[in-house]
Amino acid sequence: MEVAKDLDDLLAAHEKYLYSIVEKSLLGERSQTLYKSLFVLFDLILQFRSHADRFYEGIHELQ
Repeated sequence: MEVAKDLDDLLAAHEKYLYSIVEKSLLGERSQTLYKSLFVLFDLILQFRSHADRFYEGIHELQ
């Protein structure tokens, strides 16, 4: 970690830190493709779970 020599250095370090947080939370411009892909993937996972639940409920009703 660098030592800030003046207020401008401190503000620059803070700006860099905020940028890092935005990127790591997939909210930045560079992360949008990954964010959208993960959103689609998680939606598919939830759909699969719903179908699997209904399938097993149907099997249970037949027994």
